[in-house]
Amino acid sequence: MNLRQRVAALPIPSRDYTAEEIKQLARKLNSLIENIYNPGDLVATSLQFSVDGINILLPPSGYGLGVGTLYYEPLTGNVKVVIPEDVFAPSFSMRFKLRDVTVTT
Repeated sequence: MNLRQRVAALPIPSRDYTAEEIKQLARKLNSLIENIYNPGDLVATSLQFSVDGINILLPPSGYGLGVGTLYYEPLTGNVKVVIPEDVFAPSFSMRFKLRDVTVTT
């Protein structure tokens, strides 16, 4: 439910409904429905992923990923989210093949 917008309590009906009271009730119900389908920000103290029988392959680094993308950090075993302040330097793997090596002292 959207925490930014509070929904007022529904009015207590009078003995005989007037057209204005029915309109007021309809407006409040529409507001409540709009609030339910537009949840707004997530407020939570913890987040837990549970996947049964599905392998989720996440990249091992945030390099080249967009903000908000999940990646896996192999050193700690944590799943992280790329945030705008993160900086990921590229890494390279190289192989050299040397034929003649001269060592002088």
